[in-house]
Amino acid sequence: MKIIYANADILFYFIFIFLTIVLLVLKISKYKRDHKVVKVIKNILAIPVVILNMLIFDDLNISFQLFKDEDKTDNKK
Repeated sequence: MKIIYANADILFYFIFIFLTIVLLVLKISKYKRDHKVVKVIKNILAIPVVILNMLIFDDLNISFQLFKDEDKTDNKK
């Protein structure tokens, strides 16, 4: 059950961050002539991408640990 929850958690964060990225890309296209605004929006855009990567890799590590724990319990039986 923990693995299913982790996948649902990843999906929620992915959708949320994807919508944030789309919104910021639309803002960039609106202000593409003003380079200062574009630089600020690109920096803001990098934050959700980094957070998404941390969440995905952290949840994958948890999933791998759960699989390893299940293998150990199966071998003991």
